[in-house]
Amino acid sequence: SCMAPKVSPRQLESMPADAETGTLLNKDAITLMGLKVTPVTGNVHFVFVFKIKDHGDPTAMTKEVANPDVLWKGIFRGTEGTGKAPPEIKKGITQLNFNAAVWKEFTDILSSKHCGFECQKRESIDGDEVLLTVTLSDPQALAELADFEGFR
Repeated sequence: SCMAPKVSPRQLESMPADAETGTLLNKDAITLMGLKVTPVTGNVHFVFVFKIKDHGDPTAMTKEVANPDVLWKGIFRGTEGTGKAPPEIKKGITQLNFNAAVWKEFTDILSSKHCGFECQKRESIDGDEVLLTVTLSDPQALAELADFEGFR
């Protein structure tokens, strides 16, 4: 992940905007701390982070996952017949392959007709994670969800 200097909210407010970082409007990308950053446009309701590299340990993602079946059951509840572990979730699966299987199941569930979310894939700034952004665009579904969660 990106290590940036800690800045208080007061310091952040007093920082002058420059031509490069002053606004993300109408820009395809900016350079921030030497890294190219593309803005996320529109509303994003949830973001899930999936590790694909470990800069501290280059072999981390190729290591075997301990108890992958137990880990899988801790992530997925099996509601409405979802979250069934695919055949590759067994002893010997690597962390990278486990993460890929979780990604697939997440996106299958979230983008199904029962949930109706739109899922997009983005790469983190430093390339060690993939971000799953989740958006709900249907106004009726948004209103129902807001009512259910007590936000209206």
